[in-house]
Amino acid sequence: MSRWVELSFLLLLLLFSAVPVSSSSFAVYYGQLGNETLGELGCFNLLILPPTVEPGYVSRLSREHTVVGYLSLATVGGWEPWAGDVPESVIIGKNPRWGERVVDFSSSIWREVVLNRLPVHSLHGLQRGLSR
Repeated sequence: MSRWVELSFLLLLLLFSAVPVSSSSFAVYYGQLGNETLGELGCFNLLILPPTVEPGYVSRLSREHTVVGYLSLATVGGWEPWAGDVPESVIIGKNPRWGERVVDFSSSIWREVVLNRLPVHSLHGLQRGLSR
């Protein structure tokens, strides 16, 4: 499973190299945002958020921070709105520690889900970086 962690880390590094910002601090936030969380995130220049964040929060945070979304291309946790769109044919394993299913991210079916179905569910205002 460490291969998947390494690949996910590599994807995150690629994201940073593609974002033209100079930042002295950043936060990667995995939870649901609320008003109390906004204050905690306010001290970071770069915010890396899940694609399920409500549009209002993205808009508020984008006024004073660089905000980018992340997407795990290697796993599906079941909490994502698009989890039901992922067919079992692209599942190649399980990560019991995180309770997630491992996806064959080289699959054309998975590519279809990521590029055509996922933006319908999420990426509120963050889809500018999504390319085919």
